Amino acid sequence: MNKQQIIQQFFEKHEKSLKKPIIKGFLKDDKNYEPLIKYILYPTKQNQLEVDQAFKKHFQEVRNIKFYSSLIKFFSIDYDKRIRKINTRFLLTLDQPMGDEHESTRKDYLVDPQPQIPLEEGESLDNLIENQNLLRGLKSLTENQFKILEYIYVENLTNAEIAKLTNSTTQNVCNTHRKAIRKLRSFF
Repeated sequence: MNKQQIIQQFFEKHEKSLKKPIIKGFLKDDKNYEPLIKYILYPTKQNQLEVDQAFKKHFQEVRNIKFYSSLIKFFSIDYDKRIRKINTRFLLTLDQPMGDEHESTRKDYLVDPQPQIPLEEGESLDNLIENQNLLRGLKSLTENQFKILEYIYVENLTNAEIAKLTNSTTQNVCNTHRKAIRKLRSFF
């Protein structure tokens, strides 16, 4: 029998055991697969010991990963429970329910002292600014920077929406916004 047939015969004989996840994971790594093939072809005590040590090491790593992932999972659950318990125990004054009906809170009844004034159609960012330094800063911006600031602050669009409008990426919109703000700060 040649080497390939011996290996194939071993895998067919132990097919059921080799389908177990721990064994599959063990055999995926070449540094574990090679000693097994060596043992199959030359079944000596030394080769068996190498396979056993490699499997023990693999099994310990799997156990450690399982332990730490469970530890993280249960710690995060406990942390979330503690935070929720603290938040329900020590509500802010405005978050406390009004009366027995737990639906409305005090902050629901607060009135905004400066409600947002709806902008007229065609309103521009430079028409809304009264500060002269800020106006000079706006005039120093590039057309693209000004347009992005207008989309963000006048039209209340998100970076993703602006990216679609300008055929750009959200990263580029964010960077342009940041540069424009930095440029405006230099005027103060």
